[in-house]
Amino acid sequence: MKPKPIGNRVGLVAPASPSKNTKDAILALEKMGFEVVASKGLSKKVGFFAGDDRYRANELKSFLNRNDISAVFCIRGGYGSARLLPLLKKHRTSKLFIGFSDITALQAQRNIFGSIHSSIFLSKIEVRILKELMNSTKPYGDLLEIKKGLEVGRSGSAKGKIFAANLSILCSLLGTPYFPNLSGAILCLEDVNEAPYRVDRMLTQLIQSRVLDSVKGFCFGDFGKGDYNSIFLERLYPLKKPILLGLPFGHGKRRLPIPQWIEGKLNSKAKELVLLESVVR
Repeated sequence: MKPKPIGNRVGLVAPASPSKNTKDAILALEKMGFEVVASKGLSKKVGFFAGDDRYRANELKSFLNRNDISAVFCIRGGYGSARLLPLLKKHRTSKLFIGFSDITALQAQRNIFGSIHSSIFLSKIEVRILKELMNSTKPYGDLLEIKKGLEVGRSGSAKGKIFAANLSILCSLLGTPYFPNLSGAILCLEDVNEAPYRVDRMLTQLIQSRVLDSVKGFCFGDFGKGDYNSIFLERLYPLKKPILLGLPFGHGKRRLPIPQWIEGKLNSKAKELVLLESVVR
């Protein structure tokens, strides 16, 4: 079941790595108009993580179950979300859940409804889009309001469930019970600090695993500096699916919020990614 439109009280958790800028994250959410309930584990440090696996899983489940907050934000990614999956596999929630990067390991699981791929640190336009996604019971329409930077990789159109993911995190789930069912999906990918040859290697792994055969279309966001577009096209053009390049989402300055597992339509020729349903009910 989809979540309800949110109130003004939200939770802030760290399912993966600890944060060094907790105050800035809380301030960013407060500037959006939210009252923030912060986890005690935001800056907790155990090895790479914001607490051991069970602590982080319990904190996340606790916040997703709380009746006094209407959405849960992840303070950052980093590393460690996938380690929680065995501890969360029976947990179901309809609460809004917002995060990106390493957090897409959790968002790949469809038992968490109302997920949105998004950072906390957003521009004014991105904040407006995020808040509308979190509150409107009507489909948003075209997410790609600003066409600057968009490029047609392969012309075409497709309908399907939108899933936005970090490429390396998605590849890390291959061969596990937690790899998402991408059949009929519009797959949006981003990454950062990955050399072009490693991006080629990861796409090759996905192709040879045959998990992309039933994907309806591809969108690519920010991958940093480098000629990545030629790699995307060389590897994926033969699949004969629509491809749109240059989406303003990922780890860079542009961080467009993208709802997860929402029905959408990709028209790469028109440079449109249209939401056909709402995130909330």
